[in-house]
Amino acid sequence: MRNKIKRIKSIKNIAKVKGIFEVSFEKIFAFLKKYWVPIALTAGILIKMLFLKKPDVTLVDDIDKLQKIDKEERSKIQDALDQEQEKREKNSKELGQTLEQLQKERDGQLDRLETEKSIEVAKIIDEIGNDPNALADRLSESTGIRVEKK
Repeated sequence: MRNKIKRIKSIKNIAKVKGIFEVSFEKIFAFLKKYWVPIALTAGILIKMLFLKKPDVTLVDDIDKLQKIDKEERSKIQDALDQEQEKREKNSKELGQTLEQLQKERDGQLDRLETEKSIEVAKIIDEIGNDPNALADRLSESTGIRVEKK
């Protein structure tokens, strides 16, 4: 029995620290009882960090993956911009060719019209002869140019 009493006393004083502080078992138990939640959370976090961490996933790997994705997206954007620029240049070239062709057709039609007017005026002059009033009336009627008589 004495042995048990000595043992209980030794358990109660198990946490005695020689020197400045004396901590009893009751004080340690009271501290743990009061702050068990933060202690348990801290222990859980430490266990998770030490034992359950995946070794192949690191912050550097994540950053590398994000940079790779960003580089691919930038490449796709640049390709789209290049294609758009090529289409613009192609359209601009086609527009220039079309405008040039239309200008040639217009010039050809103007030349043809001018030639036809010249021929018609020459016929009218041959038909009318030397009568200036009749010539003025006929030229004004056929060409649409107003000719004043004096």
